[in-house]
Amino acid sequence: MSTHRYSFGYLLLTLVLISCATGSKLGDLDYPINYIHDAIKQNLPAPISSVSENGRNYSTKAYAVPLYYRRKAQVKKGPPAERAYARVSINEITRPYTLNIKIDIEELVSGPREKPRYVICCRNPEMENELAQKIKDYLVKRYKKTNVIDDFRAF
Repeated sequence: MSTHRYSFGYLLLTLVLISCATGSKLGDLDYPINYIHDAIKQNLPAPISSVSENGRNYSTKAYAVPLYYRRKAQVKKGPPAERAYARVSINEITRPYTLNIKIDIEELVSGPREKPRYVICCRNPEMENELAQKIKDYLVKRYKKTNVIDDFRAF
């Protein structure tokens, strides 16, 4: 019974610490909101699992952590030792917009014969910065190809 209390306390403390940490920020984006939506959709590392009603918050499905970011060795059979989720939110009502990018890493805590169970262990600032840079590069390349007239909505 006491080990469950300690593990629950550890989980609660981890979640509190992670929720207080800030992710990568990409600010002063003076691009149309449609371009920002496209940039996010094109550069997320996994399929989108949910989008908020207002279209400002994106979450991905779980995906395998790339080899060069892994902290644990992968077992050949079975579920991955680590997996990640990406969350991107668009802040500000009008231009310039700010993007908050968070990537949570989960560790496998169950045994080899048990049902896979994951716990959020940390965040990876390098992965967050890489995603932010990809989104920014996409926006710069796309915006250079457009006409000024394409940016306006007449009606």
